Amino acid sequence: MSAAIASATGAVNAVNAVNAVNAVNAVNTASAANAAVTAAAAARPAAAEPPRAPVVPRGIYRIELTRALCKACGLCVAWCPQKVLEADDRGYPRVARIADCVNCKACERHCPDFAIEVIPPHEPEERSR
Repeated sequence: MSAAIASATGAVNAVNAVNAVNAVNAVNTASAANAAVTAAAAARPAAAEPPRAPVVPRGIYRIELTRALCKACGLCVAWCPQKVLEADDRGYPRVARIADCVNCKACERHCPDFAIEVIPPHEPEERSR
């Protein structure tokens, strides 16, 4: 039985040696791949800075309510995070605190009837052309 154990031990040592060689080859291959990627990245020109979002103009916004389109659902009043709008005695929205408007346009986006529009203090130059 000792011959069988010696034979098995020799086989295990041979497998371990093969695994060690394969591990060294894998590390060398990975190192070569990393070096190639690093060289390619270094050769690439610097990326251009991404375009910037347009700056929202500061100032007091104008909110236009078209009562003929409005059904007094109250969504614009409910969605306004600054409580700029409030409902009148019949449930229609009215502008209560225009100076608090931050131009988030939540009221405009949630109006199912397109009865409200938030307009910046001055129109951007692209629109005037």
